[in-house]
Amino acid sequence: MKLHTAKELMTDWLQLIADLSLQRDKLTELASSQNEREWRQEVDKAQNLKARIGQIQAYFSSPEEMKQLEEQVLKRKKKREWQKRKRKEDYLLKQEAEDRKNALHKKIDEWRSQIIAQDEAKRRADSLKHEAGGVLGEVKRKQTDATKAVELLKALRKLREARKQEAEVKGVYLKPTEEENRRFDERVKWLESVMVPRRELYETEEKTLRVMLAEEEEEKEKERRETERKNQASLGLSDPMDWFHSYYKQAEHSLHSLLQIRRQWDAFLAPETFPGVSRIPDGYVTPRSLPRACGPRRLSTRVRYNSMDGDISRGHSYTRRARDLRGACGLWRLIDKG
Repeated sequence: MKLHTAKELMTDWLQLIADLSLQRDKLTELASSQNEREWRQEVDKAQNLKARIGQIQAYFSSPEEMKQLEEQVLKRKKKREWQKRKRKEDYLLKQEAEDRKNALHKKIDEWRSQIIAQDEAKRRADSLKHEAGGVLGEVKRKQTDATKAVELLKALRKLREARKQEAEVKGVYLKPTEEENRRFDERVKWLESVMVPRRELYETEEKTLRVMLAEEEEEKEKERRETERKNQASLGLSDPMDWFHSYYKQAEHSLHSLLQIRRQWDAFLAPETFPGVSRIPDGYVTPRSLPRACGPRRLSTRVRYNSMDGDISRGHSYTRRARDLRGACGLWRLIDKG
């Protein structure tokens, strides 16, 4: 029996119980009357209701049916609990997704604001650079004008001195009086006191603007190199000299490498009082010259040497071919001659 059937039977059973209660009240009223026919009809109705109630109770009195109904109820209860947990989990997942979306939107907005700020700063820097270039041109023009004015004053002073000398010698011009000379000198000195500081001010301003432009160019070049480095790194490209620089600068980035290199170099240090410290070490004894020039082509020897780069340990032996010994033969001969 299904749960919905049991539910319908239970509803019918409750309704029949209510009808039987009403029928009982009606029979109680008819008990005092003398209408036998109506009494029988009502009793038959009550018997029918009682029979139907008994049939329904028979369904619910079966242990198998009740066990099956209990299992179905328990199964439906578990299903509803699972559905409730599922709805809660879905709500939490939806809430987490909404939070992630909001965080992502916030991050995007921050990134967008940062990009806009960078563009605005770059635009201001370009505008400032353009203005600095224009101001630099204006300052140079003013500096040139001030320099011309100072040179003009010097030329004017020389011209007046020349005319004074010509007036004294030839008498072509009237000789200026002392008062005129004094006023002329005062006027020229006043003009020089105005133009010379102004020229120095323009020179200082020009230097400042040039330093500003140089710093701007340096910053721009630094950004360009950094961008190029990032692009090369993203594309998997690298400078062929990177491994060379990384090898010789490994001590600047790794304490272990620094200690290893220092230990290797310290292995060759010795106090001045140590015997033989100033002569060639015993391991570097000059070998005998080869008997013939064609000897290296016939020989295959083992060269033992100590490595100082940290990659090859002391005492390792390596086989060298004869053609690799030709350069060594020349070096040995030079050592013998020395």
